[in-house]
Amino acid sequence: MRIALLAGGLFAAAFLVHWLVWRIRIPRRQTPALLVILLGSLPLGLAAVAYVPALQPLGPLGFWECIHVGTFHVAMSLGYIVCYSALAERSPSMTLLGFVDDAGPQGRSPDEVVSVLARAQPVEARLEALVRHRAVVETGDAYRLSAKGRFWARAFSFWLCLMGAAKGG
Repeated sequence: MRIALLAGGLFAAAFLVHWLVWRIRIPRRQTPALLVILLGSLPLGLAAVAYVPALQPLGPLGFWECIHVGTFHVAMSLGYIVCYSALAERSPSMTLLGFVDDAGPQGRSPDEVVSVLARAQPVEARLEALVRHRAVVETGDAYRLSAKGRFWARAFSFWLCLMGAAKGG
């Protein structure tokens, strides 16, 4: 139970730092900032429970307990980053869920649902995010992949091929 509390507490502390930073100023490149905050808190937290006398009783006892804490923390951090991207960029699915939920028990008509997606401009928001994260470069009248974008495009294509899935979104 001590290790579960340490792992959960460490992630909660990292989340609190993320929340505070975002309240002060949202970083321009949010995903790298999240990676630094969430994954950087793991070695800092383990060092704190090793060297701060008041926290030492909470610390892991040996290599395998450190591995358990680290595995939990990395999994939670990466899972949160994936969920955060859907929330921050307001995915079409999240837009629809919120819109239908706002209507209450009576729901929304098919025409209302279609019109809210037309206004949401999900493709434009995603394209802006790709440009902001430097995966796509706007060059005059065209968008081109950067080296980072080519890497991710190939990685996703490989994954889709490996899974036997069709290309597309």
